[in-house]
Amino acid sequence: MDILFQGLIQIKSGDTTYRDLAASITMINEVDKLYTAIHRYIKERFKSIYAELNSKEDQEIFIQDLNRELQFRGMVQRPVPHSVFEEIILDIRKESFYLNNLLPHIIVSRDSRVREDFLMNSGLDRFYVEELERDYFDMNKIDTHIIEEIRK
Repeated sequence: MDILFQGLIQIKSGDTTYRDLAASITMINEVDKLYTAIHRYIKERFKSIYAELNSKEDQEIFIQDLNRELQFRGMVQRPVPHSVFEEIILDIRKESFYLNNLLPHIIVSRDSRVREDFLMNSGLDRFYVEELERDYFDMNKIDTHIIEEIRK
């Protein structure tokens, strides 16, 4: 939203054009699509080797293997920057922490403040976390009224 807002201000002042702003927004959209695709792919791979990624060296090998595999599958044309992989791995660890530690506590205590604190500070998308919660409730056959109660 900040890019859009700043872009509109720059258009008004004559510092940029609508075409430039549209190109910036398109680029953000492309990066987001790439992030989402890689996130899904890494998450699947991550499930089987999570415990093995304790050291920086193991994580580096994992990232190199993923980069080669993503290029081989045609998901990307050139190597993905390490920072993207590191951000995705950190997000997956946040998801895991939420699902395995915080959400069970939130369900038992019905403390929505803990949930809101996590949402505000984790950097994860609220809608994505709600999707994770729905899956968690479905998988564990937990009454869906509880999820509505903790979202208030």
